[in-house]
Amino acid sequence: MKNYVLTLVAISLIIGCSGEKGHQYGSKFQQGVDLLNEFKFENARTAFQDLAESQPGSPVGLYGHALTEEGQLKYLDALHLYMSINEVDSVLPESFEGACRVMLRMGMIDDAFIESALFLRKFPDDPRSHYWLAKVSLDGGTYARARTECDRMIEHGGDKGVASLIKARAHFLEGSFDSAAVYLEKGLASVNKSPQHLMAAADYYETADMTDSATYYSREFVTASEDRPDANLEHFHRLLRLGQFSEARSLIYRLEEKGAGEIVVAGLWLFYYRGEETPVKARNAGTIYRTLVRDCMSSSFYEFLVRGVMDEGVPVEEEVMWMENIMAKEGYNARFQALLKHQIVIYMSTLKFELRTLADLGNVRGEFRNRMDTKLSEAHLLYRTGQWDEGDRKTDILVSAHKKQPIWESHLGDLFALHDVKLYDKAVRAYEAALETDQWYRPAFVNYVEMYLRIDQPDKALALFEKYPHFETKFESILALKGLVQVRAALEEEGVETIGEQLSKIHNDFRISARAYQALDESGNLVTMKKLAQLLQAASPNNPDAQLLAWDIYFDCYDSSAALEAAEKAVTLEPQSVSAAAKRAFSYHLTGETDRGRTELENLIAENREEPDVNLYLSWLLADQGVDLQRASNLARKSNFNSFMQYRNWMNLCYVYVKYGRSDLARGEASKSSRKFKDRPLPFYWLGVATHLENKDGAAENLVKAIDLGLRGNELKEANKILVSLR
Repeated sequence: MKNYVLTLVAISLIIGCSGEKGHQYGSKFQQGVDLLNEFKFENARTAFQDLAESQPGSPVGLYGHALTEEGQLKYLDALHLYMSINEVDSVLPESFEGACRVMLRMGMIDDAFIESALFLRKFPDDPRSHYWLAKVSLDGGTYARARTECDRMIEHGGDKGVASLIKARAHFLEGSFDSAAVYLEKGLASVNKSPQHLMAAADYYETADMTDSATYYSREFVTASEDRPDANLEHFHRLLRLGQFSEARSLIYRLEEKGAGEIVVAGLWLFYYRGEETPVKARNAGTIYRTLVRDCMSSSFYEFLVRGVMDEGVPVEEEVMWMENIMAKEGYNARFQALLKHQIVIYMSTLKFELRTLADLGNVRGEFRNRMDTKLSEAHLLYRTGQWDEGDRKTDILVSAHKKQPIWESHLGDLFALHDVKLYDKAVRAYEAALETDQWYRPAFVNYVEMYLRIDQPDKALALFEKYPHFETKFESILALKGLVQVRAALEEEGVETIGEQLSKIHNDFRISARAYQALDESGNLVTMKKLAQLLQAASPNNPDAQLLAWDIYFDCYDSSAALEAAEKAVTLEPQSVSAAAKRAFSYHLTGETDRGRTELENLIAENREEPDVNLYLSWLLADQGVDLQRASNLARKSNFNSFMQYRNWMNLCYVYVKYGRSDLARGEASKSSRKFKDRPLPFYWLGVATHLENKDGAAENLVKAIDLGLRGNELKEANKILVSLR
C-alpha cells in the first residue's frame, strides 16, 4: 500500500498548475500526512482544511480530510468523502483506493466490487485499478476475473510479484493447488518487498488457512510501512479475522503508548470487542467512542450494530432515524446514502423488526434488488413471519437460478439451517450441491458441519469428515474443527489429540479449544480437560489467552494450585489484563490467601467497576465468606449483565442469592438460565436448591435432573444430601 502521498506531478495535474505553486501545495499536503502519522489529527484536519480553502476546485484537501476520518476509525464518514470525490473527479485514484479499503474493512464486498469497477473505468491505465478489482474479485468469488486483472495490472506497469501472489490466491481458492504453489513461489521470490507485496503475501496465507504465516507477513507489512498508523489499522483488522486476540490487544497498548489518542484507542476496543463477540463490552466501547467523537455517521452506525446484538430495540430504531435524518438534512452523496440504507435494512432484517424490514426490502433501489443479501434476507423474513409457502417459492427460484454457483448454494444452505427456519433437509441438499460444484469450497463444508453441531447431531457431523476427507488435510482450522466434532461425539481423548495437532500449527487461535473445553466440561471428563489445558500451555507458553483458558479449565477441575500458576503467568505476560488479575486474586482465595485475594479484587474494582470478571470473583469471594452479602448480590447482578449472561456468571448469581437468603430470586434466575443452558447441570441444581429452601414442589425432580446432566463436586454432595432429606 502506498503512503497516501500524492506526487508533485499528480498534485500539479489536480490543481492545474506546476512549478513553485504546485510544489508548495504538495508540501502542504505532505505536512498534513506527516501530522496524521504522528496522530495529530486536529492539526492535520486544519492543514487539509487550509488546502481545501486555498484551492476550492481541488479534491486534495477533501481527500486529506477523508484520510483523517479514516485514521480515527470513522470509516463511514471517510467513505462518504471518498465516494463524493470519486463521483465528480477523475484525477485522484488514491480516493478510489481509500473507498475500496474501507469497504473491505466493513465487509461491504459487493459495494467494493462496484467501486473498484468504477475505479477501472475512470483509470483504465493505472495498475492500481486492476489491482483493486483483482483483490475484490477474489473476495466475491470471481477467480478468473481476478487473474485477468492481474495480467492487465502487469501490462500497465504493476508489480509482478504482487500479481503473482494474487494469482496464487485465485488458484488456491479454485482448488488448483499445484498452480497456486508455482505462483506463490514466483511471488515470494520477488526482490521487491514493498508493503503492498507483503500484504499480498499475508492475504494469500490467510486464504490458505495458514494463520502463523499470515500473521508473520502482516507484521512484516507494518515494518515495511515504517510502522505507520494506517498499516497498523490494516494489521489490526487482520488479527481480529485470524482470531489473534492477544496480539490485537498488544497492538492497542502499543498504539496508545505511541500517542494514538483516546478516539483511536476507543475505536480499536470497539472493533476488538465486536471481533471477540463480547457484546456488552462492545456496546460500552461504542458509547465511549461516540462521546469522544460526538455525533457522526460512523459512531451512530457502530452504536446501531452493537445495540442490535444486545436486542435493544428502541435505541436501534433511534439510531436509524438519526442516520436517515442527517443524510437527508446535510445532503449526503446519493450513492453513499443508497449504500448505507441498504446496509441498515440488511442488518435490521436480522433483528426483531420483521414486518417493517420486509417492506423496506421490497423498496430497495434497483441496483440492490438482485443482490444475494437482499434476496436471502427477504426469504428469511418471509419464513420468520409465517409466510412459509411464499418463502419456499422465493427460495425455489433462487435454487433453480443459481445452480452450479457454490457461493449462492452455500448461503442458501445457511438460510435453511437457521434456528428459526429449520429446513434441514433443504440445507443438506444446498450444501451438498455447493460441494459437488466445488469440492474445495470451504464455507459450505464448515457450515454443513456446524449445522449438525448446532442441532446436536455430532455423529452426522463426524460422518462429513469421512465423506469429504480432503478438507482436514489442507486446512489447519478444519483439522481443529474435526477435533471439536470428535469431542462432541464422545471421542474425547481422540478429539483433544486432534486439537493438539492444530495447536502446534496455529499457536494463538483458541476459539475451537474454548468450545472443546465447554463440551468436555458438560460431559464431566476432567482428566481430558486437564490434558487440553496442558496442551494449550505447551503450545503457546507466551500467550496470556492460553494461560487464561487453562485457568478456566483448572478451575473447573478443582485444581486451584495449577489455576493460580496459570493466572500468575497470564498477569506476567499481560500486566494490563484485568481479567487475568481478577482470576489470580480469586486463586489466592481458593488456595487459602483470602485476605490477599480480597485486597487485590477491591483494588481492581475501584478502577474497573464494569469489568465482568472483577464483579464475578469479588461477589463470589464475599459469598464464600458470608460477608457483605447485599453488596455481593449487586456485584453478581452486574457481572451477569455485563457478561451477557454467561454460564459461570449466571450460576454465581444464583449462588449469591441463596447465600443472601433470597431463594425466590435464585429460583427465578435458575429458571431463566435453565432455558438457555438446558443441557448443563447447575441451573437445575440451583432451581432444586431454591425450591427446597422455599418448601415448594419440584426440588427432587430438578436435583435428579442436575445429577443426570453431570453434576459434580460439592454441589453433587449437597444435592444428594437434600435428596436424602426429602425421602
